[in-house]
Amino acid sequence: MQINSKDFIVESKNILQRVNLNELKRILKMCDPLFKEKAENILKLLAKITSEFKEKHSLEELDYLIDNLFLLSQNNRDMYQRFKEFGTKEQKAIMQEKIKSHIKSLEDTYEMLQAFSGNLALLDANFNEVKSVSTKLKYINETMQELIKEI
Repeated sequence: MQINSKDFIVESKNILQRVNLNELKRILKMCDPLFKEKAENILKLLAKITSEFKEKHSLEELDYLIDNLFLLSQNNRDMYQRFKEFGTKEQKAIMQEKIKSHIKSLEDTYEMLQAFSGNLALLDANFNEVKSVSTKLKYINETMQELIKEI
């Protein structure tokens, strides 16, 4: 019975199926355009990492990264929509700074994921370094979580 449960099926599939990608894409359409571009780049890189390395390495932290990207995207959508519709000049400037911090977070995440994927390629030769790579993913997630908490 547990094997047939929705949660088990979702967890056992590709991590990019854990979050409803159609919902994420719908949310991204309402985000800041530069944020959307950066998020889509991360999704492409995550898809590549997942397809090439998920079977060989346990990459649970990637699941959390997808969750964090989804939450950050929701926050960016809300902030961007409010920026377009509400506020004084000063308030809009503050909202724009928040949006810029979202974009910066995605840029940093993308760079860290690129380095992470390079490490995974090297790990195929030395599987003992998986723990250090997992630690780097935890750092990426913690950084995104801190930004989500600020909003």
